[in-house]
Amino acid sequence: MRGMYVEKNRERVNIKFLIGTLIMFIFAYFMGGELPYSVFYTMGAIVIFSLWYVYHTKKNLSCFWDLNIKKTVINEKIIINQMVCSDTITPVINVLMKCFQFEAVDGANKELRLFLGENGTKRIRQEVAFKYRGVYKIGETEYEISDPFGIFKVNKKELNEGEIHVYPAIYHIFEEINTRSKYLDAYILSKNGVEDRNLVKDIRKYMPGDDIKRIHWKASAKYDTLLVKNYEKIEGNEVFLFINMNKENMENLDEEEGMVDFSMSLMYSFLKREIRCSISINSMEDKEFYLVDKTVFDETAEFFKNTKSDGEEEFYEFINNKINKVPFRGWIGVITIKVDDELKNSLINLKDNGYKVTLFHFDSNQKNIGLLRGFGIETIEYQRLVGEREINECNRVYNY
Repeated sequence: MRGMYVEKNRERVNIKFLIGTLIMFIFAYFMGGELPYSVFYTMGAIVIFSLWYVYHTKKNLSCFWDLNIKKTVINEKIIINQMVCSDTITPVINVLMKCFQFEAVDGANKELRLFLGENGTKRIRQEVAFKYRGVYKIGETEYEISDPFGIFKVNKKELNEGEIHVYPAIYHIFEEINTRSKYLDAYILSKNGVEDRNLVKDIRKYMPGDDIKRIHWKASAKYDTLLVKNYEKIEGNEVFLFINMNKENMENLDEEEGMVDFSMSLMYSFLKREIRCSISINSMEDKEFYLVDKTVFDETAEFFKNTKSDGEEEFYEFINNKINKVPFRGWIGVITIKVDDELKNSLINLKDNGYKVTLFHFDSNQKNIGLLRGFGIETIEYQRLVGEREINECNRVYNY
């Protein structure tokens, strides 16, 4: 991908050399003689050549990017190729190339000094790994071009097209979680059945506490009263995940990234085992997904790729506002980095109300964790589970 040229003049001049040239001219003018004039003419020729050299190089220098892989996952090593081309009649001796877009990427060359021959090319092969999810635009590349004598420096900037999409990594975690969580294991094996939200059994009058998403708006308008849907039940179970993406997570980017990796890994485990999963995410957008197939999983992955933790609502309040959609004795997985007193009290209250609660956390607040265990709430430090990756680097980014 060839960059678009962006003109931004940033020129630097070696004033000492120019002053020296001027002094030599004055000396030759007043003193005369072949030697002073020869020195002056030589210095003047150097100045003219150097000025022509840097602008000729600036005009004829360009960079091409070869992005063979446009989708990757966290910490996967991929190859990025660049080709710097010089269509000049002189060798390009001293060019400093700066790639600002790779400042947060492991293995990338932030600065690289180049030497190119006449009409030469330089192929740059970089093995890089992205530490954080997101969309990385190739963006701006800057060249600092110097003449062979160090008199002039000019800058050229190119705005490069192309981008790399970095997704959360997927890990093998289900067997370990199923071993540690008696609640989840027992709940999955039970025969309660799951409501299929694509199959409406009948409708009934709205009752306080009903999920607003169950309201049958068309029928309600026809009969001038609120009516809700009853869904058919199918074999299996439904689990419920609450994920804390409060903006406080951004205080530690590595912890935030680890939490999202774990969340996606757990969802992937449910998907592979055909376990239906209702997902509520405490973000600014207040996002919800109902994981029943690969399409929804891909939508969830896109959301996490494009969204950093930005939620404003306290996590315990978020859970309390959403809990009415979880059936009595349902299994709830709570994923969070920190466990404060308010969240601790909220989880204890859920347990007292008959819910099966498993807390997946990073926080090492042993006091709160110990209290939760004392009330019969399962607590699992998820960072200890995130180890072995899904094979073939997440099967070439989720195309399982």
